[in-house]
Amino acid sequence: AVPPFNAQPTLGALFIGVLISCFLFGIVTLQTYLYYRKFPEDRARLKIMVAFVCVFELAHCICVCHAAYYMVIIGYGNPSFLLRSPNTLSLAIIFSGIIGPIVQVFFAERVRIVSEGNLIIPIFCWTLSSLRLTLSLIAAGKGLEMTNLAQFQAKWEWLLTAVLSIGVAVDLVIAASLCYYLTKRKAQSMER
Repeated sequence: AVPPFNAQPTLGALFIGVLISCFLFGIVTLQTYLYYRKFPEDRARLKIMVAFVCVFELAHCICVCHAAYYMVIIGYGNPSFLLRSPNTLSLAIIFSGIIGPIVQVFFAERVRIVSEGNLIIPIFCWTLSSLRLTLSLIAAGKGLEMTNLAQFQAKWEWLLTAVLSIGVAVDLVIAASLCYYLTKRKAQSMER
């Protein structure tokens, strides 16, 4: 007899992840709308970057929704569908791999400005963000070549872990740097 299939650890996690992704995309959309409404005089370059990030977030959301639909609806009742991954999952990695470094480079530039020209931290962040982008594109390429999700995970899990770890590391360095330099500036302005 075939053992019963427990969808909770696989499809349940996928479903929750897609819901959270769609919710966060809604927040990005609202923030984009409010940005264009409140700051119509901002430089065109900044407006284009915001639009680019929003459009790529939309594409990412569409890709993860399609991947979930493929695995849950098209593959309904067929657990072997979980061994295959739709190409849209790899496309989602590409979109995410582009969005993250763009935002990190922007905030690393803010660190440079707030630190009054200190280049050490921004160059460190720019370098790691470039590495993250490169590794994301490699991971997506390997994902498009794969035929079995379990084999892909066994062979390339380290790559996905590296991409995510680099993203977290850069985010933490940027957040800590901004906190430090903004607190330092506030203390200096209070002395005056």
